[in-house]
Amino acid sequence: MDISPDGKYIASVWNKGIKRFVTIKDLSKNNMPQVAFFGGIVERPSRVNWANNERLLVTLKVPVKINVFEKKMNEDGFNPHDYTMYTRTISVDQYGKNAVVLLGGLNRLKKNQIPPAKRVV
Repeated sequence: MDISPDGKYIASVWNKGIKRFVTIKDLSKNNMPQVAFFGGIVERPSRVNWANNERLLVTLKVPVKINVFEKKMNEDGFNPHDYTMYTRTISVDQYGKNAVVLLGGLNRLKKNQIPPAKRVV
């Protein structure tokens, strides 16, 4: 979890069964009401960090073979950790809306629109 720089919001990643979600709560209100809730089983949030008071960075794990993943996810014994995932980073506002993809899909990597990471020795 991470608290916004101004201390007004708290964002956290949590699991419910095999699904993973992000919640954003307003700390300035009584009972910390939830202002945003998103995520699921296919695009699985794994980390949250505030970029500033209005923007949250959310790291998602997304299956490489999404078609296979979606076909198998309702079968007995399904475990999302058995599938190769890539990382996607998005930015959302403090209400979990107005998403911008900062680091996107595998297709962009294949087309070299985003250069792959290089190991420095």
